[in-house]
Amino acid sequence: MERVLQLAQRQSVIRGKDLDVLAIPRNTLVRLVRAGKLNRVGRGLYSSPQASATEHRTLLEVCKKVPQAVICLSSALRFHELTTENPFEVWIALKRSS
Repeated sequence: MERVLQLAQRQSVIRGKDLDVLAIPRNTLVRLVRAGKLNRVGRGLYSSPQASATEHRTLLEVCKKVPQAVICLSSALRFHELTTENPFEVWIALKRSS
């Protein structure tokens, strides 16, 4: 359990798939959420309660959820501070076959 908490500290958002590399069962995440040591920030996404919320947190969550996606359009412009528009949703591009 301690290794999962350390991973959550290093990465702002973790997925169950991240635990496969460490050979830790995914149900450990559920136990840590019930114990209050992790927060469930989205379906299949977990974060440390001490993790600070940043303006790019939503982008990070989308990238974790859809790793093959590319952030584009208004979301990319805002990330690179090329616009003052604040998009209300994250724009992504995917391959046609995905």
